Amino acid sequence: MRMTPVEALTLGLDLVYTLSKAGLDPLALAAPEWSATHPAQSYDFSRTHTYSDQDLAQLEVGLDARYRINQAFWVDARYRHAKLDDDDPYIVDIGGELNSVTLAVGHQF
Repeated sequence: MRMTPVEALTLGLDLVYTLSKAGLDPLALAAPEWSATHPAQSYDFSRTHTYSDQDLAQLEVGLDARYRINQAFWVDARYRHAKLDDDDPYIVDIGGELNSVTLAVGHQF
């Protein structure tokens, strides 16, 4: 059976937006007597909660086109764009962009 190009073509679009904000609460000692019963610490834990702050926004867009050549073979082309914004980097800035293109030929049996 012969197909017209419109029937043989499938298009797809993906759109994803993610927003993430998180962080630890400040550390509190279990009892006020802690400093009286324990020797001085070599590390100051008072700012530990600031090391975990996250403020990330990510946008992903994907386009997909599949063309069925005949009953057994198809060609697929995909494009993906992803952008990550790190609005509050605390160790390193992990923001950036990714673009990828995929071409594939498939056989269905």
